[in-house]
Amino acid sequence: MVYRIEVSEKEGFADPVGLGVKKDIEDLGLKGRIKDVKTVQVYLLEGELTDLDIDRICANLLIDPVTQRFSYNRNIPGEEKFKVVEVAHNPGVMDPVEESAKKAIADMGINGVRTVRT
Repeated sequence: MVYRIEVSEKEGFADPVGLGVKKDIEDLGLKGRIKDVKTVQVYLLEGELTDLDIDRICANLLIDPVTQRFSYNRNIPGEEKFKVVEVAHNPGVMDPVEESAKKAIADMGINGVRTVRT
């Protein structure tokens, strides 16, 4: 099974990547046309995992629990207010997060993950 995990900043915390993208958009001559940019990191984990496994992976590895929140197999709350643009690696392009995430998950004692994509 493939589990889609979305990680975003909690309300009240700055989204530095989103702020950078907004500035880049404004530098293209669209100043004042974009109200806000929010980013969401997406992780696709393939394997046989329990809900407890997913919760442990997210809480202990994928998020900063002070500033970030996660959801899996559903959308981040409030996402319906935005236009969504998804950016992914091309097939065959190395994903540097994959091997380190797989190793860290295995080090946590969770062995059901076959692949990780971002």
